[in-house]
Amino acid sequence: MGIRERIKQYIENKGISKYKFYQKIEVANGFLDKEGNIGSDKCEKIIYQYPDINIEWLITGKGSMFKNNSNMPPHCILENKDACSHAMMNPPLEPAALIPLVKMNAINHFGEPNFFLDEQCIKDYYVVPKFSELKLKIDFLIEITDTSMYPQYNSGNIVACSVIRDSQFIQWNKVYIIATTKQGILIKRLKKDTDSRKVIAISDNKRYAPFEIPFTEITGIALVVGMIRLQ
Repeated sequence: MGIRERIKQYIENKGISKYKFYQKIEVANGFLDKEGNIGSDKCEKIIYQYPDINIEWLITGKGSMFKNNSNMPPHCILENKDACSHAMMNPPLEPAALIPLVKMNAINHFGEPNFFLDEQCIKDYYVVPKFSELKLKIDFLIEITDTSMYPQYNSGNIVACSVIRDSQFIQWNKVYIIATTKQGILIKRLKKDTDSRKVIAISDNKRYAPFEIPFTEITGIALVVGMIRLQ
């Protein structure tokens, strides 16, 4: 049994989903289902994020899964150069946030209180150092698939989004990703309507006329706080 299999045993024992584990140590979806050894950098993150795991058991399979009550530093036995190094003894700095890139058709109800991103919603994970540096709250990335917001946003651009939990915090004339029951996922500027039960959706591309959206048709609103532009 290898390290990946032991990690699976550990997270099953703790009741941790693979998705939560991948988020925590910032690895791509499917990491535990791959073959081969795990590098020391990944082992360091695992030990940093899950300090109760027995390092010797993780690397060699010897001993118990969890640390005992001893105050002695854990002993790490190295079997090959690809296994964890003694650098694990020094916890790494807090890692940058791992941001999920979601599928456009998988998040129609992201504004609902009980909504969560399961593995089927996620295409991949990305780390954007600048977003972490600016301490931006980003819930997901999503790829633009139309030209309604051209020239600022074009098809193929990836936008970073922060979910708005309360409609009272909508900043008018900002750009949002909006999930609707009738029109799917939209990217629009939102303007206050004279009817408090509706908002006006505006495109930057003048070829698209503004239109109203009743709040009853909206299942999620996320502010666009950043963008990755592809040439």
